[in-house]
Amino acid sequence: MVAHSTDDRDAGRLWGDVRVLVRQLRTLDVVPRNAVDILDRTSQSQERFRKMFSRLRKQDVVAFVGVVSEIADRVASDLERAKAEKRLQTGLREECPPVYRRLVGMYYKALSGGK
Repeated sequence: MVAHSTDDRDAGRLWGDVRVLVRQLRTLDVVPRNAVDILDRTSQSQERFRKMFSRLRKQDVVAFVGVVSEIADRVASDLERAKAEKRLQTGLREECPPVYRRLVGMYYKALSGGK
């Protein structure tokens, strides 16, 4: 059995997270393509990804993790906002008497946190 350091496990976990993030970014098309391409290229091979981190200074690793985390947070936020908007639109399309349609729209907008 090969012993793995915490840094090694962290790098492996980060590699998996980056691979998932790349797939999500390609699907959502919310980040410039060249940025996604860079993430994709640097994370093609788990072994090369780990070696990249072993050659970097600690501050560079922290910076990389910060950027990836910020992108992931933004994507999650955008996804939640899109889901809320979809729920709002679904609510507006549901049948209700025309007299109440505006009020129902305001209600769903308030539920979704819209302004």
